[in-house]
Amino acid sequence: MALNTKLPLLVQAVLGLTLAANALPAKADLPDPCAGYTWEVGQERALFATRAVALAGGKGAESAPTLLANRLYTLQLAAQPSVKFAVPPSKKVPIEGGYAAVANLLVSAASVYRVSGDSAFWIDVIAAGNLLESKDYQGRIGCSSPHKIVEFELPASVPILLEFSSAGSREIRVSITAAPLPKS
Repeated sequence: MALNTKLPLLVQAVLGLTLAANALPAKADLPDPCAGYTWEVGQERALFATRAVALAGGKGAESAPTLLANRLYTLQLAAQPSVKFAVPPSKKVPIEGGYAAVANLLVSAASVYRVSGDSAFWIDVIAAGNLLESKDYQGRIGCSSPHKIVEFELPASVPILLEFSSAGSREIRVSITAAPLPKS
């Protein structure tokens, strides 16, 4: 008898969940979390849709791989305490248990470049031994292609060291692109 009295409640619960699930928009109907960038990010979005080149990130400048512009990379990171930075990370409070790596970059033309990443991690850029200030940045919660973009004014033909720190995982995807020229 107790089963019969609970059966209608069970049926009501299943029916309610079914109706609620059908009321949710289909995944294709949900807004694209990456669509909120106010910059033109077509080249970055296109790169993040390509196959990434896998590289081990450096634990110091001597083991740092060289990254090229207009390519997508998957960098394997190490525990942050094991990475020797040329300049200490500028993030004041690193995440506990974070991961890090360094990579070299050489650009042939002085310009504004974007360093884009698929997740939340810190990016410092060192040129000729000096920490460069970022010009601007944007990020989008829920977007991983890319999650954030940071712009830096980079000099030409000068060794540049990219320092990635405070990552929450052992692997990040990253690309470097020239920022579009301002429209006149």
